[in-house]
Amino acid sequence: MSGPEIDTLEGDGYAETSQYAAHLDRGWSMLDRGDHSAARRSAQHAQKLRPEAPDPAVLLAAVSLAEGEAEESVRWYERAQELDPEYLEPFAAAAHVMLFDLQDPERALSYCDQALSLASADPLERIDLELLAAECKLLSERVGEARTQLSAIDGLDTIEAALLADGDAADGALSRLLGAQDDALDDEELQDVVHKAMQLALRLARLWLDLREPDGALAWLSRLTTRYPNDADAWYLLSEAETVAGNGHAAACAALQSLQLDLSWELPEWVPEPTALHKEILEFLRHSDHAEIKRTVHTARTFVVVVHDTPAVELVLEGLDPRVPALVLVSRATPDGAPEPTGLAVYRRNIARMCDGQPRFARELGECIETEFSTFAEGVAQHESELAAARASLADPGAKKTRKTRTRKRPATDA
Repeated sequence: MSGPEIDTLEGDGYAETSQYAAHLDRGWSMLDRGDHSAARRSAQHAQKLRPEAPDPAVLLAAVSLAEGEAEESVRWYERAQELDPEYLEPFAAAAHVMLFDLQDPERALSYCDQALSLASADPLERIDLELLAAECKLLSERVGEARTQLSAIDGLDTIEAALLADGDAADGALSRLLGAQDDALDDEELQDVVHKAMQLALRLARLWLDLREPDGALAWLSRLTTRYPNDADAWYLLSEAETVAGNGHAAACAALQSLQLDLSWELPEWVPEPTALHKEILEFLRHSDHAEIKRTVHTARTFVVVVHDTPAVELVLEGLDPRVPALVLVSRATPDGAPEPTGLAVYRRNIARMCDGQPRFARELGECIETEFSTFAEGVAQHESELAAARASLADPGAKKTRKTRTRKRPATDA
């Protein structure tokens, strides 16, 4: 995580600067390892050395977010903004937290506007903020404004060249994205900017999908998966885009490719073993106050819990989301009744990919299970509504007949 330049001082000032920088570096390192307490202590040491500097507050904001304290995280970002109103990071990061963690698109959009007004934003950062502003408007149901903003983003041609062009054209585009047109990029800078450009391209594709315009997403994703065939996220989004476009076979093939690539990364050590996770899930179900869990699990004659890393290939080929974290298993529906829940499948790899440590994994596990039971309940209610309509139609021969189609749900997950 970068911040304002640290002043170079002589004598005691130089020693203080070295200590300050060391505390910050160690803090970010500890945060990356999931040691939140150590990261917080390092940030506090840096804060004591330089109470007027914004960087310790930015680190404390990141620690708070990792601990699930989104409101506290925003307060620290606001403190950093007060300490340095020209520092871009606290504004951009606060916008992300407000939108994705607190679901407050209007406040997030306000932070975006403030960040875009800063002269320090480089081309990559400006595109990120423009995409974030479009996401805010979409979540606020200002669909037309979101579409207009997305279509007007400046610099997407540079992203395209950086990711898809060859030779000098790609190198020149990468340099422009860094705001360093006349400077050669070293290997580390090159890898970093390609990664950032890739993430922006995937967010752009996701936005076109959220706008129900799959052609805009496919225009990017079909080329990205060709150029970067080992990028699981690109294949995953491609499967969604093909689904929305009505291309079922292509969607299944892309989903299968995403599944195979997801299986290639090594699980972190903090992910519970299947046996331990199975016990943890049973305890959660027994003590849950979630209405649908209590109604389903506590009254079921038999309810089976299974733990796998990912869904089975055959389920993915049938249309199941390859990254679904949990799935309520049901019996076949009878002609005059709803399907009966028989079990729960939990996919630990799909939960782990959303987490940065064991505490976050435990929180996500519970949230994923509750969300899946709520989704199941909604499906049952819809099924019962369709049955009631069908019975009414049979009772009234003159009622308009509708053709019933068979669908399989694809649970929503993060991209």
